[in-house]
Amino acid sequence: MGVCVRRMRSTLAALVMSSSGGACTYDIPNVVDGPGSGAAVPSTASSSSLGDAGHAPAPGQGSVDAGMSGDASAGGTDTGADNAMASPDGGVCPGIFCPCNVDTDCTATEHVCAASTMVGPDVTQAAGGSSFCTQGCCTSADCPAGAVCFASGQGGQYCVRAQWLSRTTNAASAPGGSACSNDSDCRSGLCAGSQCADTCCSMASSAEECANGTTCVFGTFPGRDFDTHFAPHCGAGGGQYSAGADCSSNADCESNYCYPFSTPTYCVDPCRTPGDCGSHLACQLDWQTSDGVYAACFPFESGGEQGASCNTDDQCAGDYCVSGQCSGVCFTDADCTVPGWRCSPQLYAVGQNNSYPILLCGP
Repeated sequence: MGVCVRRMRSTLAALVMSSSGGACTYDIPNVVDGPGSGAAVPSTASSSSLGDAGHAPAPGQGSVDAGMSGDASAGGTDTGADNAMASPDGGVCPGIFCPCNVDTDCTATEHVCAASTMVGPDVTQAAGGSSFCTQGCCTSADCPAGAVCFASGQGGQYCVRAQWLSRTTNAASAPGGSACSNDSDCRSGLCAGSQCADTCCSMASSAEECANGTTCVFGTFPGRDFDTHFAPHCGAGGGQYSAGADCSSNADCESNYCYPFSTPTYCVDPCRTPGDCGSHLACQLDWQTSDGVYAACFPFESGGEQGASCNTDDQCAGDYCVSGQCSGVCFTDADCTVPGWRCSPQLYAVGQNNSYPILLCGP
C-alpha cells in the first residue's frame, strides 16, 4: 500500500493511500437485460470498496481518519436496457453496476467498486444503497449504453446509470456541446437549454471531447438536483488567456476559471495528463473549498513522468510520489502510460474533516 504526504496549493495537507483490490480476469458484456428483467439484483455486500482507513497525521496536523466505510446493502430494482445481469449460479454478477465490496469483485474493465464516498450519497441511494462496479470516464461516450459520465465532486468522474440522474440516453446521440431540443438528442441524456451538457477532461482535447465549437471549461455542471458539481464540461470558452497567465476574474480565462488561491491569480485549464499542459505547467489536483477535487494545469518547472523514480512529490510532474514511483491524476486507464498500471481510486485526505478517493495511476 503506497503512502505519500502532499502539500496542497491552498495550504491544506493531503495523504494518499492506495485502495485495496485489483483487476479481475473475466469480462462481461455492456449493460444489457439479464434473466428476469426488472428483478432486484441479489447482493451479499456489507461494506464499501475502500473500507476504514486511519491516516497518519499530515505535517502540522493531528491524526486524520478518512472514515471511508460505507453500507452496501441489496441493490435496487431496475428495468430496461440498464438492468444488471445475475450470474448463472444465482450469485452477484461481476459486470458494470453490479453490487460489490472491493475492486476485485468487478471485471478487468469495470474494475472500480464505487462507494458512496466516491459518487456521493444521492447516486448510492439511486443504486439501491449498494456500492457498485463501474469505471472512470471523461465523456458519456466512454460509458456503455444506458450509462453516462457523472462528475462526482469527490475527485473523479464515473459511469453511472442514466436513470440515476433522471436522464434519458440514446447511445447514437450527439456529444456535449451539440444543439438539442430534448434529452434524448444527447449522448449524455441531458439537454441544458438548447445544448447537450456532458463532462469532459481536457481543454487540450476539446476537439475530441466536445462538439459544435465548444471547449472543455470549468464551472458548475448544468445538471439536475445534485448533479451540479464544479467540474469540467463542454461549453462556451471564456476570455483570451490560457493556463498560467495572470487574470483578475474568471471571464479573463479561456477555461472560465481564474485560480483564486495565489498571488497574483492566474488561469488554469482542465487536464487529464501532464502532456495536456504547456511549458512550465503540469496536470495536478487541487481542492475547491465548496465542491471537492479537480484536475488542472498548474505552474510547475519540471518533474518525472509516470513510473519515474522519486522520493518526494515535487519530483513528479503529476505531484504524487507513491511507493518510490511518480504517479498522477487520471480519468480512465488510457491515461496511465506505464504498462500494467490502472486508473484506480486512492484515498486522499484534506485537513481534518475532508476525504476523497481520487483516481490516480498505479499498479
